[in-house]
Amino acid sequence: MGTKKDLPTTCSIFKDFYAIVGDMPDGKCILVESNGRLTWQIVEELIQDNEIHLIVTALRQAFRYSKLYTRCLEQARVETTEGIRYTCATCGGLFKKSEVQVDHITPIMPLTGEFPPLNELVTRVWTKELQIVDKMCHTAKTTVENKQRKAARLKNAFDDDGRLKFEFSSMSVKEFTSAHKKHQDQTRT
Repeated sequence: MGTKKDLPTTCSIFKDFYAIVGDMPDGKCILVESNGRLTWQIVEELIQDNEIHLIVTALRQAFRYSKLYTRCLEQARVETTEGIRYTCATCGGLFKKSEVQVDHITPIMPLTGEFPPLNELVTRVWTKELQIVDKMCHTAKTTVENKQRKAARLKNAFDDDGRLKFEFSSMSVKEFTSAHKKHQDQTRT
């Protein structure tokens, strides 16, 4: 099976986690509970988070050549005395093509913070629910969506009984540490 990789052990919570489940084996794996004990299970068909991001990036790039993308740009196009401009759906301003972006009204990545199945991912990219927004409006919208995703991941770090779940696939070490600290603070009061 090759060499094993160590989990981060710099924080006491990770030492506790490490003591429970041990080394994560090489390859794609998930944590499963078996007979009341957490163990690693190798799952070859599981796509890892960094691979999902590669797939999303490739889908977005391919989408730029679609008729849906082109049609969205054409619908926002306005001829002015200064030349061709595009109307931002958010603020109504007129911008050069280099200053606007095609935005998916329904975000490609759900606000739950979880990755959708691949077939749903393709559907979320290839949609008619598009709008033209200027770069500043798009950045503002994306920032709000990312904060909602982060909040959802932190909320989902605990089960209904308030126990910490060990789901690291979509949670960074910093987010896990923050969620663990909040949970400890809540249980102390």
